[in-house]
Amino acid sequence: MLFHILYLTKIGNGLAAATKLREHHQLMDSSLTNDRSQWRSTGKFEIMVCAGQHRLVLDWFSEAHSYVFGYILSGIVNLPNSSTPKAGTFLSEGLRVVDSIHSRFSPGRAR
Repeated sequence: MLFHILYLTKIGNGLAAATKLREHHQLMDSSLTNDRSQWRSTGKFEIMVCAGQHRLVLDWFSEAHSYVFGYILSGIVNLPNSSTPKAGTFLSEGLRVVDSIHSRFSPGRAR
């Protein structure tokens, strides 16, 4: 989904990219992110395929990194629309999440 958003942005189809971004935000807010057995903090992600007979394991972004990437993409997709502050808001939120990730894992900080 994230690569599709990048592709749509690259070819200049902002409307389709924004639509896909809404799908990404809905996915991130869905039960998928609440099920720790599916999406681990390491970024490993499991999907059952073939009617549940096989497990597909992906090594992908962690949940936090996926949020950051989604926010950055949202900011980029909304940049051409200068009538609203959406782009800046999304980019700021992405930076806030990056700062929170960084502060949790910085040397000398309590975890």
